[in-house]
Amino acid sequence: MKTVIRTQVLARLHENPFSAQGQRNLLQKVLDSPQWQRAQTIGITLSFGVEIPTQH
Repeated sequence: MKTVIRTQVLARLHENPFSAQGQRNLLQKVLDSPQWQRAQTIGITLSFGVEIPTQH
């Protein structure tokens, strides 16, 4: 089941990639959010391939 879901998600990412500007806008929304500002601990994952870059 997990393999099927992963395959479907990757297919969707390939179909509808975010533009570079869209990626920057999304990152800025996260960084500006009250939840991010109040967070004392965060978890970070790294992107690969067609996923949205998570470096700042």
